[in-house]
Amino acid sequence: LRAGYLAYLRDAYRYLDFRGVPQVERVATMLPLDAVYVPLRARPEMPEADTWLRVAGRLWQGEEPSEELPQEIALTRVREVQPVPVEEVLAGHPALVVLGDPGAGKSTLLKVLTLALAHEPQGPLPILLPLNAYAEALEKGEISLHDFLSRYYATRQHRLDDLGPLFGAALEAGQAVVLLDGLDEVQSRRPFLGQLVEDFVAEHGPPARQRRDDDETPLAGNRVVVTSRIVGYREAPLSAARWQTYTLIDWGRGEITRFAER
Repeated sequence: LRAGYLAYLRDAYRYLDFRGVPQVERVATMLPLDAVYVPLRARPEMPEADTWLRVAGRLWQGEEPSEELPQEIALTRVREVQPVPVEEVLAGHPALVVLGDPGAGKSTLLKVLTLALAHEPQGPLPILLPLNAYAEALEKGEISLHDFLSRYYATRQHRLDDLGPLFGAALEAGQAVVLLDGLDEVQSRRPFLGQLVEDFVAEHGPPARQRRDDDETPLAGNRVVVTSRIVGYREAPLSAARWQTYTLIDWGRGEITRFAER
């Protein structure tokens, strides 16, 4: 069952996804995701002193803005810290929120992680789920996130209709990496869905953040990653006591060039 599931993931996420961009959709089938992907960097969200200004997710480049900004512009002060590779962040935190602007690479990041783990037969089991699919299921009746994971994959391919035992065994053994994409895309009952995600992590993850920044000891147990756009996340955020939040930063010229060349 595991071998068939991993084979499905390798096939599903093999190529770069250009859906919605008609000019390159046909070319995309010739672009392997793991060969094209350029690593992302992110800053931790730490609302403390020594701050930098961010407006609508991006670094404020001008003078100190007035306090009379339109309400739809998100103004945030964040402690000045250097960005780090996202892979390092993932290694250090069992429950992680990755924020980013539209097109910043949040969904692609989760697909890259899924694909990499799908090539490791004895490694942690990746479980990627778009949260808008879970939200749609909740409109038809309450169901736990644990139970919906296998139901979602049963709708993808018939041969995946019995993944419940596989997912359950991985979660029980602390060998699952659950990747939940697009919290911002959930329009209705957002706080309720967030609570269900919290309940899932409370059941299958550590009780709270236990990682120190200077601690390099590998973490054991399940991992959960949630992605969301920056704008709108703070209206219904996940618990800061359990989740570490990082924000993706824009590519520089070197990263843009590398991606275009690949």
